[in-house]
Formats: sequence, structure tokens, C-alpha cells
Amino acid sequence: RSSTSTAGQPASHDDDSMRQDRKTSKGMLQLTLPWLIRLSQASDGLRRIICDFLLQKDAEESQLCPLERLLTAGPLLPQAVDEKLTNLYLDLMFDLQFKSQFAVHFVRHYQKFVDNMVDRWSPGRARSLDRISVQLFTIRDLTISLVRNQGLLETLLSTTMTVLSQALDQNLLLNPNHSVLANRFYWQLTHDVRFVFSHRAVCELLLTASSPSPSHSGGCLSPSSSFVGMVSPSHRERFPLRAVGAWSSSLVSAWMQVVSLPQGMNPHVRELISHVEYESPTWDCAFALEFELMSLHMLLLANGVPP
Repeated sequence: RSSTSTAGQPASHDDDSMRQDRKTSKGMLQLTLPWLIRLSQASDGLRRIICDFLLQKDAEESQLCPLERLLTAGPLLPQAVDEKLTNLYLDLMFDLQFKSQFAVHFVRHYQKFVDNMVDRWSPGRARSLDRISVQLFTIRDLTISLVRNQGLLETLLSTTMTVLSQALDQNLLLNPNHSVLANRFYWQLTHDVRFVFSHRAVCELLLTASSPSPSHSGGCLSPSSSFVGMVSPSHRERFPLRAVGAWSSSLVSAWMQVVSLPQGMNPHVRELISHVEYESPTWDCAFALEFELMSLHMLLLANGVPP
């Protein structure tokens, strides 16, 4: 049967078939996830079998393992299915070997999770990301390993910079009325940075070393890369006035670029001509972001600078 009904126009039959396939796949996943959760809770042996299956590579090394496929597709699933998938991850993390390997894949897909959270915002999606982050980034040894070997700091800083840069106006100043700031879309990012900065060894590494992580397929920076590579090209064009000389590859310089973003946002102006009966609520959005970043900066200094 021809795949088009008229020249240049796809047949509606094919579109209907694809939609039906997607609907069927989602339905099967909704039925399978609770079953897998019950199996993982039944015994350590069954949990280990599920973990091995999710981490198993195909014969061709270029193919993604089932866990990577789920991490890629998860943020695009309906929220109810995504929550069940998160529950499965959390149950499987009782297997410590799986937890360490899951953390590596999670860091590599972190920006996709955040991008989807911003594009399809809901408290449930933010909660799913937070439930995973708190299980990983609060563990000292695991976090240090992710920072040294998987570019966790580069990933967090690049994602934060990309999300906040969406709120830049034509003057390269953050617009407090933008949805990213008004709806606190950045909160999960700063929350995760707070988890990482709570480890003294990470703060000392950040303040004393340049980008330490090797180049890898996860998309993070190599030591020779510059921080400008963290930002997408469309956003990078909006930053030239911010840069002083070349963008530095140092992690501390990268952090200072993030901290400097709120400067000049929502400046206070003294009104001398007429009384202002109602203040603009935009100051609250500006204050919240400034307070969040400055509290992180003080945490970094408190844990990273020797007494």
C-alpha cells in the first residue's frame, strides 16, 4: 500500500497507526512498571536480575542499554508513568552496584531532564527529579566520583547557565518577569548545586583546580574546553558583552559567570516626583534568585576556604 494519499502528503492511515503504537506502548509500560516494582521488592536476587537487564548492552556497543533508553524517554512520558518509573529507579537503588552505575547515566542525561522540566513544567516532574537527585548527590563518595570522573560540576553549571540565560533581555540583563524566574524553574538546579556544595572536598576542588574531568561521551567539558561551550549557540550570541576576554575553562570562573548573571537586574530607583502607591511584584523574583545564588556562594566559601 502506498505511504501517501496524494503527492507530498502523508497518508492519515500511517499517522493513525503511529499514534496507536505510541498509545499501546504507553499502556504496556503502565502495566509493566508496577509489576517490576513488586518484583524488585520481593527479593534481592530478583532486584539484581532487573538491574542486570537494564544495564545490559546490546551486541553493538553503539546501542543504548535499556536504562539509557528509559532515561531518554522518561521525561517525555505522561507524568503518571514518569512517577512510576521514578519509583522503580528508587527501588532498584537499594542495589548499591546499580546505584553507582545509574548515577553515571543520570548525570549524562541530567540536562535533558531539566530541559523537559522547564518545557513541560509541573510540580510532579520537578518532584521526580528531586527524588532522584537527593538519593545521589547527598552521598559524599559518590558525588566526589561524579565530579572527578563524570563532569558533574560542569553539567550543573552549564545547565544552570542555559536555563537562566533564557530570561536575558536585549540588554543582556535578566528579566524578572520571565517565566524561568517568576515560576522559579531554576530552583531544582540550585537545590542540586546545594547538595554538591555541601561536600567540603567538592568545594575545595572547585576553588583550587581547573576543570578536572576527562573528555567523555556524556557531553561535559574536557579540560581544554571553554565555558562558552556550556551554553547553546542561540544563547551564546546574547553573551558577548558579558565576557571579559576569553571565556575561562576554570570551574571557579564558570561559577562566577553564573553568580554574575543577576547583576543589574531590577535596579532600585528612588521616586522623587510622585508617590508610588503599589510596588511592582517583580522585585520578589529578583530577590529570590539573588538570595539563592548568594547563599550557594557563601556555602562554597565556607566549605572551600580553609579557616
